[in-house]
Amino acid sequence: MTHRTTLLSTTFLSAALSGALIACAPEAVAPLDTPAVEISTADLQRRIEKLASDEFEGRAPGTPGGIAASQYIADEMKAAGLIPMGENGTYFQNVELTESTVTPASNMTIMSGS
Repeated sequence: MTHRTTLLSTTFLSAALSGALIACAPEAVAPLDTPAVEISTADLQRRIEKLASDEFEGRAPGTPGGIAASQYIADEMKAAGLIPMGENGTYFQNVELTESTVTPASNMTIMSGS
């Protein structure tokens, strides 16, 4: 199943995303030594607290909370003036995800390599 997810894990927050995206951006973007937006410790703390809040219901991919968290990060990136580099001019990249569920009846066998 394909889900709309952010380019990076939500735990890196928009500050880390900003750095990664600016580093990968076309040359038309301002050089790294002249940041378009300053991110303070308080800004980062506010974003961490927001993403860790119950509002995002755990942030699992494909869930309402995960989709909301992805949108929050995209909105923060847009507010920072970052150029969308995802699919169709967005901040998103579609990826195929696989989910495995372990039940009480599940078994795992670990064997030596010899």
